[in-house]
Amino acid sequence: MRGITHKETSEYVAQYYRDRYGLITNGEEVLSKYPWHEIVWEKFFAYAFYKVRNYFESWDDVPNDPTEGMYVNIISYEVLNQYQYRGGHWRNIGSATASCWKE
Repeated sequence: MRGITHKETSEYVAQYYRDRYGLITNGEEVLSKYPWHEIVWEKFFAYAFYKVRNYFESWDDVPNDPTEGMYVNIISYEVLNQYQYRGGHWRNIGSATASCWKE
């Protein structure tokens, strides 16, 4: 049996699919169609779509007035890069690919 994290995450992704693409789906369908690491990756795109948790699909979407210590996550289909604003510059502090969440 899958944990609550799987259920909550898949429901969040299903809502994102409904809002962004107009797809009629639900969390159970998402869990049955896609491997977990792809669901997690889509969750990051959902964060960018809903403009939460400092996730963005492009640098164009990042606020122009960063504060010292601010983190941003830039998601693409290939990689998730995390940056921190320090000393007047954005510094890459790490990256990951969807395969990091393979079960």
